[in-house]
Amino acid sequence: SWVRTILSAGGVGGVLIIALAQFASAAGNRFGAKFWPPRGGLPTLRWLRAADPSRSTAQKNQWYEAIKRLTGLDIPQTVAAKPTEEEAVIEDAIRQVRYQLRGKAVAKMLDLHNGEYGFARNLAGLRCAMLGLAILDAAGCAVAWALGHGSAWGSLINGLLLIFALSMFAWLPAYVERAAIRYTESFFSALLAAAGKPTKEPANKR
Repeated sequence: SWVRTILSAGGVGGVLIIALAQFASAAGNRFGAKFWPPRGGLPTLRWLRAADPSRSTAQKNQWYEAIKRLTGLDIPQTVAAKPTEEEAVIEDAIRQVRYQLRGKAVAKMLDLHNGEYGFARNLAGLRCAMLGLAILDAAGCAVAWALGHGSAWGSLINGLLLIFALSMFAWLPAYVERAAIRYTESFFSALLAAAGKPTKEPANKR
């Protein structure tokens, strides 16, 4: 009977972990959908726009050439022909480059920073829930003290949790942005490494 109990408890725990992971992922996607549009979109998209001043034209041309070599998509030519398709062609290019880089040795840092960004985004998506639970716990401690059943240790722990939740609520958006920038830097570094740098043929010596 104890074997069945352990197996059933482990099964329930596994289901709860999977459900929590799915909930965190959904919350992270919802957070990203609200967080990035006011900032001009994700850095992977924003840095490739011709009008974005944060990266030099020479750097963008290098990325455009690498993207063309890997995917066949010519971003400047497409934008020159149809300016309204800039967002679409950049998103298509990013999607294809991700597929081309998947599993390659040059994308190790990209995979690491992708996991870091996903964790930060999902955690930020849960920050309202964390803060709400911490406030409810603090309110419960206050009610317990009012009824004469308060615990000093419990109140101390809940107070620390409330401070932690408030800190995460204020700090996580900036952490998400930094993680996204690290991911974008790794993305373009892996792109250039996978496409190979253009080389000039040596001039013939006479």
